[in-house]
Amino acid sequence: MNVRTLGAAFAYFTVLPASDRHRSPPVAAAFSYLPAIGIVVGAISGLAAYGLALLGWTPFAIAAAFALPIVLTGALHVDGFLDSCDALFACVDSEQRLRIMKDPTHGTFAIAYFAVLVAIWIAALTALPVHAFPAVLAFAGGASRWSSALNVPRYSYAGAEGFSTIALAVNGAILVALSFLVGRFAWIALAVLALAILGAGRWAAQRLGGKLTGDVYGALIVVGDVATLAACVGLYGR
Repeated sequence: MNVRTLGAAFAYFTVLPASDRHRSPPVAAAFSYLPAIGIVVGAISGLAAYGLALLGWTPFAIAAAFALPIVLTGALHVDGFLDSCDALFACVDSEQRLRIMKDPTHGTFAIAYFAVLVAIWIAALTALPVHAFPAVLAFAGGASRWSSALNVPRYSYAGAEGFSTIALAVNGAILVALSFLVGRFAWIALAVLALAILGAGRWAAQRLGGKLTGDVYGALIVVGDVATLAACVGLYGR
């Protein structure tokens, strides 16, 4: 494990205290640690939400489970989702899509699809038992980032140099172990999610001229996170 790269990854992808605080684009090696970051962010969010539930504040627990992953990541991935929606669903060529993605304003596609995403997001959290939040949010945060990072060797906007497939494999093994806290068959959801995110990455790359941007990786993470939460509704404890 490269501690400096891990610190740089936490510095870029979260607002958590890190030794190397900056917001410059990360090198590809930082993507190797995305799953670990997702597990930490999810666990912190889940534990905080569960703590509120123990105090009898269930509505606020659900709100915390929804809001804290966004806050702890500085809304970085949500912003990528919004930008990606406007660009990927526009009926223009790939160069124009890339220009749209750089536009700081958000259009109809971003607002409409984010509204749909939030509805599913809140519904999944409401359907889950509050005592499941620590395990499920940690699993969902790690699974979405692990699946998204699988696209890096082929579609990295930062180049693939330094990307550690060993770290990715280790994180995958950790997620499989973590899945059994969610349910006996949760590892199947992880496998299905990986295939779906790989397919979504390929589709997005085709619409962007053969590459993925940081915004698209953010979108894949957000969609993967919500999809995993939805899947866990039926899987938890089974």
